[in-house]
Amino acid sequence: MNIKPWLLLAIVNFLSACSEPPPPVPEAAVEQLSVNVKRFPAVPWSYPLETSGVLQSAETVDIAAEAAGVVTKVLVKEGQAVQQGQLLMRLDNEKQNLRVERARAIRASSEADMDQAQRQWQKFSQLREAGAVSDDQLDNARSHYDALKARFQSAQAELELAQRELADRDIRSPIAGVVDGEPIEQGERVQPGQALIEIQAQEALQVITWVNQAEVNQLKLGTPVEVRSDASNKVYRARVEAIAQSAHPRTGNFEVKCRLSGADVLLREGMSASVRIDVESNRKVLFIPRTAVVDRQRKAVVFVVNQGIAERREPRFGLPSGDEIPVLSGLESDEMLILSPLELITDGLAVTVETQP
Repeated sequence: MNIKPWLLLAIVNFLSACSEPPPPVPEAAVEQLSVNVKRFPAVPWSYPLETSGVLQSAETVDIAAEAAGVVTKVLVKEGQAVQQGQLLMRLDNEKQNLRVERARAIRASSEADMDQAQRQWQKFSQLREAGAVSDDQLDNARSHYDALKARFQSAQAELELAQRELADRDIRSPIAGVVDGEPIEQGERVQPGQALIEIQAQEALQVITWVNQAEVNQLKLGTPVEVRSDASNKVYRARVEAIAQSAHPRTGNFEVKCRLSGADVLLREGMSASVRIDVESNRKVLFIPRTAVVDRQRKAVVFVVNQGIAERREPRFGLPSGDEIPVLSGLESDEMLILSPLELITDGLAVTVETQP
């Protein structure tokens, strides 16, 4: 089959025209992602300082013998809870009992003599008005009454002294608390001033803890404290009562004493405790929603808008509190923090701000 040369040329030209690229199309505007943002102000930062401590009695009473004697009864033992005024032990008191009985008898006799002399004097006063007795007789009756009254008062004082000495043979607790250590044994002879027993005040427990030099200046007297002990499942309230002015020479840490309120018998001196102190810092931080923090390559990051571009930040965070987390550094209060949609945000992405404060 013979094809005309002019026809072959026309076919080649047609195919060449079909293979040419299409004319350029105007570039369409790329649609930017809309984001919700918010600025967060810097506010004073209060954060929990968690440490450990040891329970210690804030008040310990050493009870000593008031007089010499032999211990005849010991009614408590180490670790026993006692009430204020409770009898702890007793010294021999036979002589003191006899002295009280004798003093009581003398007082009764003196009182009877005084009453009789008083009636005699009153009678003479009436007779003197009637002229039946002289002034000297009346004066003598008054003097006799005054002398017997003085003797009665002396007998009363002697009885009170004897009763006090008898009471001193009963050793009682001046406070509510717990017996610390073994008390003196029954049958031992004691001397005045000799230690008999030690009571730790139950309502006056404190926890001793230590903080470093970076933390000590953040503490203030009266700062609230939470105390936990393995001895119970309760949380005990306390307050910072004393802060050491100098560091421990070996550790460089500062001792802090926290006074407990509402301590019970489950807590004892020497027990370990977990301590949480609410520290008010002088610095200001940003509190942002925890939902604004996302994980990117195992790093906690946030995104901000800077001139229409999403920028990644890796701030330094404090401990979360509820739904918020403090930003210690790496984010400024005037920056627009992206809140959503974070799952679509990447570093360098062009964005449009939809909402802002």
